[in-house]
Amino acid sequence: MQCPTWFLHPATPRHRKGAPERNKYCNKHCSTPANTSKQLGKNDLHRHHPPRHAPRSAAPPSPSPSPTPTHLTSPDVPTILSLIQELADYEKASSSVHATLDSLTRTLSHASPSDPENPSAFSPGYAKTLLVTDPDGTVAGMALYFYNYSTWTGVPGIYLEDLFVKDAYRKKGYGVLLLKRLAQEVLKVGGKRLEWSCLDWNEPSLQFYQSDKIGAAKKEQWVGLRVEGDKLSKLAE
Repeated sequence: MQCPTWFLHPATPRHRKGAPERNKYCNKHCSTPANTSKQLGKNDLHRHHPPRHAPRSAAPPSPSPSPTPTHLTSPDVPTILSLIQELADYEKASSSVHATLDSLTRTLSHASPSDPENPSAFSPGYAKTLLVTDPDGTVAGMALYFYNYSTWTGVPGIYLEDLFVKDAYRKKGYGVLLLKRLAQEVLKVGGKRLEWSCLDWNEPSLQFYQSDKIGAAKKEQWVGLRVEGDKLSKLAE
């Protein structure tokens, strides 16, 4: 066994005249003569003499807190309107947005800022909105939804009206995060379905929704129908 040279007493010079005679062996457990270090090359000495005060490796940076979707509160309404407008731009339908701060404040259900997850603390409204905030403080996306009902299952479900993530914050998992939270909301009310629509030309979104990560399936035999404008008024007569 070769004795590591750092066992040699550091305070005793090896060649100083008059220095006290050292033991032939560096310690009682080592069979290697103490002067073996003289035969070591420069690289060997470097290898066997680590710095006494070597700097510690820097601790890895703390991971950013994982964003948690939270429900809309009344101060968030301007942010919702901005996201709706960005979504309309993406879908090439900017002129179709007639929502205003007043209409959103009146018609959306707002969570209580002091108790945002208490269902009984929501204000009256026709839809709820989940927001996801990036660690940099920016609201990165939203999921606006409301409850529907299935006569075949006999239980409620959720219809997702809008899912949107700002362009600069895509590919970060925020879309999945919002959909997961919506799935939890469905199960919370004993529901069995989470449904939404997607434009047929939006192939990237369709691929994402039908991936194993989300698991959505197209309703091939169903056709969406809508009555609006003057025809809605006429129908109501």
